[in-house]
Amino acid sequence: ILGEAQEAARLLEPMTHPQRLQNQCGSLVIQVFQMLGQDQKARSTAQIQCYLHLQQLLDISVRLLELEQTDEKKGLETIRRLRQLIETWQLEKLMPNQTLKFFYQSAVFFCCHGKREEALTWLDAFVQGSMALCRDDLKLAGDDYFTLVEEWFEQSALGTAPPRSPRLIPENILQALKAPQLASLSDSPRFIFWIEQMEKILKRRSI
Repeated sequence: ILGEAQEAARLLEPMTHPQRLQNQCGSLVIQVFQMLGQDQKARSTAQIQCYLHLQQLLDISVRLLELEQTDEKKGLETIRRLRQLIETWQLEKLMPNQTLKFFYQSAVFFCCHGKREEALTWLDAFVQGSMALCRDDLKLAGDDYFTLVEEWFEQSALGTAPPRSPRLIPENILQALKAPQLASLSDSPRFIFWIEQMEKILKRRSI
């Protein structure tokens, strides 16, 4: 049995490469590492797989929220469940870019249904969260639970760098705020303030 496990490990080893792991059957890889007594490697693979599945769930759920935009009941339930997911797994820290997409899409959803205050609340979270990423020292990292993913970040194609350059964030925010879906908020003092702030930042940088 040990010989078979070692052969399986040899065959599965390429699957554990950071650029391929997200497309593989993680459960099988983890089981083989356990059989070989490589518990640390099994734990690392399990954490990475868990991280990737959470990321995929968040991404696809935000897309579902966009698709269900006209269905208020379904949209509200999607938002409720995603809020619980983000809070439980602390994804605002672990996956800031995906979380910000959720904040923004929630604002669009509430705007679509004429709920201005709710839309502005979600937009505030989007703007504040985005500006918090404007740091040159920011990098992708794990937390007290995902303690073994940082080596995988470093070896992956993107590395530990954030998904967006901090210098591009104000411009990205401004473009998002000027989207036609948010046009009904254009007379809101808060909304006007955000646009003016982003324009000031961009103007200072162009001097």
